Amino acid sequence: MWRAGWPVQAAEQSVPSCWVELLAVSKACQAVELLSARVELFRLSAERAKLLSTEVELSHTGSAKLLSGQLLHARSTEVEQLRL
Repeated sequence: MWRAGWPVQAAEQSVPSCWVELLAVSKACQAVELLSARVELFRLSAERAKLLSTEVELSHTGSAKLLSGQLLHARSTEVEQLRL
């Protein structure tokens, strides 16, 4: 026998049908809550990945600026040495 999409066990047949249906609804709600938690975890993982990507991008940009500054300093030093 089935009620609300869940099989009814022999022991449950003596329980009022509203309790069996309430149990089925409770199990369905738990499944929805679990799915919702998984979706939130996925969203947070995607957000973290985006932040890490931005951090790496900023790190590379900072390294490029530092390298550019070092090259500029080295060239200005070369120019000063040529002037002497």
